Amino acid sequence: MNTKQIFRNMLWKAAGAMALLLPAAGLVSCDDDDTSGGGAYFRLEEMTASKYISNASELGFDIQPIIGDETAVVAGYVVRSNRKWTVECNSDDAEWLRIFPKAGENEGRFWVCAKDNDFTSPRSTTLVFRYADGSQTETTIAVRQLANIPYINISLAENGTPVDAIEAEHAAKSYDVTVSSNIDYFYTPDQDDWFTFTELGHGLYRLDIQAYPEGAQELERSGSIDFKGAGEFSGTTAQLPVHQSIVPYIRINPESFSPSFPGASPKPQTFTVYSNYDWTISIPEEDTWYTVSPGEGEAYKSSTVTITPEANNSDKQRSSTFTIKAGTEELPVVITQRSNAGGPEMEGLDVPAQWIFNVARIDISKVQFEDNNAMKSASGNGTLSYTHTAPSDPNGKCARILGGTGEPYITGGWPGDEWLFSIPVKNFKAGTKVYFKGTPRTSATGHLYWRMEYNDGGEWKPATELKTATVNGQTVQYTHTVTDAYTSIDFTVTFSQGIDNGKVEFRFVCAANWQSGGAGALEAPNGGTIRWAADRDDGKGETGPTIKVVD
Repeated sequence: MNTKQIFRNMLWKAAGAMALLLPAAGLVSCDDDDTSGGGAYFRLEEMTASKYISNASELGFDIQPIIGDETAVVAGYVVRSNRKWTVECNSDDAEWLRIFPKAGENEGRFWVCAKDNDFTSPRSTTLVFRYADGSQTETTIAVRQLANIPYINISLAENGTPVDAIEAEHAAKSYDVTVSSNIDYFYTPDQDDWFTFTELGHGLYRLDIQAYPEGAQELERSGSIDFKGAGEFSGTTAQLPVHQSIVPYIRINPESFSPSFPGASPKPQTFTVYSNYDWTISIPEEDTWYTVSPGEGEAYKSSTVTITPEANNSDKQRSSTFTIKAGTEELPVVITQRSNAGGPEMEGLDVPAQWIFNVARIDISKVQFEDNNAMKSASGNGTLSYTHTAPSDPNGKCARILGGTGEPYITGGWPGDEWLFSIPVKNFKAGTKVYFKGTPRTSATGHLYWRMEYNDGGEWKPATELKTATVNGQTVQYTHTVTDAYTSIDFTVTFSQGIDNGKVEFRFVCAANWQSGGAGALEAPNGGTIRWAADRDDGKGETGPTIKVVD
């Protein structure tokens, strides 16, 4: 973040603790206060202090270094006098301070504005007040503007956008970079074996990155340009990381694309593919009921791909998964088609709900889980949430967190807490079979006993065999014990009740207060975790829980 902005944010936070109007007591000048004898008098009252004033007294005031708007009023005074008067700074280098109006007659008011102080040393001046004949009153106000903090800021010269890192791909590329600072600084290195950093003058630099070598064993490389303040400011630093990667990626739009087609008269659906490698699409040989075109595309070119299915005149829904391949990267796309055998078609679980845990989805999944408590499935229309139920949280441990690999986990678990998987559905028939697969894992200080249930017509039923255990002198019912090893949960349930317009729900409930590592019960929520992990058997380690209708 820009250093000026950091300081400005600090001021705004501090402003709430300041009174906007300081008391007038003590602001009367030492002038003769005889207003009845006809002699000249001059005094100041009722100082108005803005949030930019950090200290004020009858002798003067201090101004914060960053104002952000040189027309913003930082302070003001009421004048009590019986003469014409003027106010001015007593130094020639006080162009940073503006006073208006600079003159008045009898009673009046004047205001003070200030420019930002970009320097690492304070600056000051004194306000002096004179009568019309040029004689000076005894009143003076000392004004000091505090020193700015030293900074080194880096931005792109093209648009002035602050830059945290340079991310480059395969091709050679140049970047013009602006470095702004209020101190002298050094930077290293001037060059590396695959990029150079050249000074052009006046804070402008050019970063030239070479093309990634063909046949390289490593798929990414990193370097940096490091900046350090000179002399007394050696503690002020900045860094411009430079990262070049040819790690293959595939991006599709819509991001979570799992098309569903009607059985009768299905219309084609499209999506776009973009990759840093040439890519191809492969369809299972047995799935001849749809086509995908084009089946290949070039690197760094966005292509529109069309899926065209035939009518499904069978009495069963059908689905297929085709794969987009680019380099070593693969991206599966699930498509489904409802039956054309009459009756209203099921909606919602016509597409499997599947969560994907990977780095590419971290940003969106983090907001969904940590902020909104509704992590959406990558395919289908499912959401995953967690409810804390501890009666108190004295150590502030109850939290929802998205891990660095994209896996959701929580801390501060407690009996009664639950993970909830929810999929909105319509025309969900009684007798429908639903398959669930997922892999939970706890830390050694997380809870051991959990119960998987599904909502069948408003009644929560155990999804697998119900077991009992005596924990803390009480009998508890559970379906699974979860440890710091990966626990695979894999089952199919048959819903006895239909759902015209509602939700298919599974919940995983904490059944007892007992740590999975065997250390006993907890006195309060702790930092122990339970997460839903990626399937270690999927070949890529990123497939999360899956919920789908099966025959």
